[in-house]
Amino acid sequence: MKKTRFQVCAEAFCKDYFGGSYDSQVDERMALGPSQRRRFTATFSKPTPECPVPPAVVRVDFEVVLEDGECRVTQFRVEGMSLYLDPSTPFNEAWFDEVIQRKLALKGLVPVQDAFTETRIPQ
Repeated sequence: MKKTRFQVCAEAFCKDYFGGSYDSQVDERMALGPSQRRRFTATFSKPTPECPVPPAVVRVDFEVVLEDGECRVTQFRVEGMSLYLDPSTPFNEAWFDEVIQRKLALKGLVPVQDAFTETRIPQ
């Protein structure tokens, strides 16, 4: 399936802005109006050969707009943050690390294992 210009912009933003040690998957959420504005959710994780399905991921919601024939990201929000940030805000990988740490801490408090997942997720 051919990618839209919005999808290409969204993926480039994730690669160029967030970069770092996290892998990302970008999915379009919904169209807002007649194709001038789109929302995306990017899922970031750190898979390893030992654990290809990470026990926790970070989601980032962002908006891509088409202005003067070019797509650009106007704002984004990292999971757990209450504010939307401007793409000119310097990225801090600690934002992602904190979300992962909170999720893993919560996972340690709430038993979510069953016989199947115990065989798949190393402790």
